[in-house]
Amino acid sequence: METVALLDALRDVVGEKYLVTGGDGGNRVLRWGMTRDMVIGLEAVLADGSVVSSLTKMLKDNAGYNWKHLLIGSEGTLGIVTRAVLRLRPLPSSRQTALLALDDFADCMSVLRELGRVLSGRLSSYELMWDDFYTRMSTAQPHGGAPPLPTGHTYYALVEAMGGDDAADDAQFERVLADLLEEGVIADAVIAQSERERAASPAWVRRRTTSPGRSTSACTGRCARWAARSPRSTVSACRARPTSAGRAAPRNCS
Repeated sequence: METVALLDALRDVVGEKYLVTGGDGGNRVLRWGMTRDMVIGLEAVLADGSVVSSLTKMLKDNAGYNWKHLLIGSEGTLGIVTRAVLRLRPLPSSRQTALLALDDFADCMSVLRELGRVLSGRLSSYELMWDDFYTRMSTAQPHGGAPPLPTGHTYYALVEAMGGDDAADDAQFERVLADLLEEGVIADAVIAQSERERAASPAWVRRRTTSPGRSTSACTGRCARWAARSPRSTVSACRARPTSAGRAAPRNCS
């Protein structure tokens, strides 16, 4: 217990530098990248008390060992990060969010590629949900209300784009979705018109706020939540394997 208390106290002191060693990507990794892309340099204390440093404010710096790439993702097993230089970016002034319904996994990948091409770097998030996850999330959230799109489709994608021109960005976002609907790649779509609408609907709630759905889960025993990664070409096969083994299948990915 003493060790746990010390770790909790250390985490409170270190703050965001604890997050650095986690190496997470978050929901907007498509736009901003992983933790490694946001950290320019860092300083850390190793287990023997020695201090290693690659603190720099220069993006192009190939001098010495790159401690950043070694320590990020180690989660404190190699050392404790004490200082970090982070790369800050301007806060986008426009935001577009849409929920899409699709019936074929190949179409899900086609939509992702087309949005990335047309939006020219503005695509910030693409969260893919399977039908059972979407149904459970829509019915189990405490605020209730009808889901933005009816259940029954095979896949649902939560899409977000961010930019710097409200009018132009809105028009471009609506145009590319309209084209995909007309081509039959997307079965249905709805665009959130305001922050209030995003907050009021369970479909705009992010993947880490799905705990209420566990109370009605069909699984028995313990239910676990984890983050796994696989190539796009193997997503369907990876989802099928837990089901064939008698376990609940993963229900969303980004």
